[in-house]
Amino acid sequence: MKDLIKRYLPYALIIFAVFLIVPLFFANKTLENFFAIALYFIFLVTTVGCSAFYCSKHGLDFLFALISPIAFLFTMIIYCGGFTLTNVILLVVYLVAGIFGLFLGDLAFGDERRRREQKEKKEAEELMLEANRRDASERERMQKSKRRGQEKARTRKNVPETTHLRDLSDVKLSLSSKKNHTIFSAVFYRITVVFSIFIMQYSEKVIVDHLLISVLKGLCSMRIYLLEYII
Repeated sequence: MKDLIKRYLPYALIIFAVFLIVPLFFANKTLENFFAIALYFIFLVTTVGCSAFYCSKHGLDFLFALISPIAFLFTMIIYCGGFTLTNVILLVVYLVAGIFGLFLGDLAFGDERRRREQKEKKEAEELMLEANRRDASERERMQKSKRRGQEKARTRKNVPETTHLRDLSDVKLSLSSKKNHTIFSAVFYRITVVFSIFIMQYSEKVIVDHLLISVLKGLCSMRIYLLEYII
């Protein structure tokens, strides 16, 4: 409604100004006989011209044709003696003149106006397509960012599990190594003891005893060295 009033307002002001001010020039006795010029020429030209110019800008709008008859109602009451047959006929004439002006404007300037409207429509469609492409690109970017965030979260979640599995593996290896060391130490110790007993049973001399002690020390040193090397 506001847009309609904005479109009508300039033309309505012109029409009302002509219909209400021009009769004042024919109010004196010398020009009152020429008042028909205003009724049959000036008012008609104003109505047809405004209607044609409006149609060239905004297209066919038959409501616009009612402005001149409404303006003539005030002229008829103020200057023409109210509702008479002649005035009613003039009211209809101005209505027809407004419609004729609309068609005249459409015939004279309609092609240019339609080209302009098609151009504006095409520009609006291009802007809409550009906006849709921008929205699609933005949605795709947001989806990629969301997927990237999910992948990062999944990677962070898997890292502790991998570390835990590595720690468990290290613990198992350490336990296995300690078990092997214990077994080796026990076997080596038993071999050393058996060998010592065997030597002591078949040796009686002091030299042999010294030799046995040296051998035992050497075996013990070798055992310690082997254990340190393996560990």
